[in-house]
Amino acid sequence: AINIGGGFQGADPDIVNARTTSVDAGASITADAGHAGDGGTVVLWSDKTTQFAGSISAHGGADAGQGGFVEVSGKKLLDFTGAVNLRAPMGRAGTLLLDPYNLTIASTGGNIAGTDATTDDSVLTVSALQSALDAGNVLVTTGSSGSQAGNITVANSISWLSENTLTLRAANDIAIN
Repeated sequence: AINIGGGFQGADPDIVNARTTSVDAGASITADAGHAGDGGTVVLWSDKTTQFAGSISAHGGADAGQGGFVEVSGKKLLDFTGAVNLRAPMGRAGTLLLDPYNLTIASTGGNIAGTDATTDDSVLTVSALQSALDAGNVLVTTGSSGSQAGNITVANSISWLSENTLTLRAANDIAIN
């Protein structure tokens, strides 16, 4: 397992959580299987803001195995613009977990300037979500803490051609506009 900024959902007592985590474009994290085996586990976490523009690969083996598991979460805010490969040529695709507080899925947007949030709600672009769905299953969950209720808003249409699934789990409401 690869843990950057914390463990699964920031709850691993053996790993100190980062306040902010940033993975720049051009950076790559790899937890691939070889010829046979399942892809690995990668967790990117922060207690405040996580910015992810790089790439993560946790694909299954070329001859056998399932895709891995990747979590990219900012407990408060998430800026996800990177790429994740969870394919498995001979098995089932893996899962990407995105886990901020409030989240809007929209055609355009962004709410991070430098390492600071410009609004309270995270924005996931439709294009980033579609790319993720082409390469694996996507689970979007929200928590509720402080002034955020944990809502998910789908502001624009989403479509994809793969057999991978999109699951939305909100601590509060899911609004599909």
